Amino acid sequence: MAQRKKRGKAAKAAYFVSSGNGNYVYTGPLYSIIAGSGLTARQISMRRLLFCGCITALSLLCGLLPVPGMSNTFYVIIPYAGALIFGAVSLWKAARVAYWGGDKLREYVYESTVKQIPVLTLFCAVFAGISVIGEGLCLVFEKADPSSIPPAIVFILAHAVILVLALVERRFESKLEWGNH
Repeated sequence: MAQRKKRGKAAKAAYFVSSGNGNYVYTGPLYSIIAGSGLTARQISMRRLLFCGCITALSLLCGLLPVPGMSNTFYVIIPYAGALIFGAVSLWKAARVAYWGGDKLREYVYESTVKQIPVLTLFCAVFAGISVIGEGLCLVFEKADPSSIPPAIVFILAHAVILVLALVERRFESKLEWGNH
């Protein structure tokens, strides 16, 4: 009968060994960048934080704009919320990698951050694209007040920038090769 793979804290606990003085030492695999962009781990972490931070900040700023689609239109509000949530989660994951140093990551940190950032940024890009389409449809088919057209154009352009930033970050993250030691 095959043994079950441990999950959660039980899986991580196997990698910690008591050092004798009451402290525990991590003895599990460490992941580091093997090849990729030619940048240092710190530069990669800063770039990741910059892109994910810009995505989240632009999403937050779009929520402050008085656009017609954000008042009561589900096909604009739901994609906006999706882009905001996935952008914020990717920023959180990027900050967690930066906190751990980014050079040598423990296996459980690598699994819960680096492997998930490309997927999170892809979802963010998809929701930003749907948000652009939704706001465009809202402008075309609903009678919008002429004073709300400039904020709607800013909203559409900002979400287009979010889409591009998320796709660029996803591509960058996908090109990095990580290996365990």
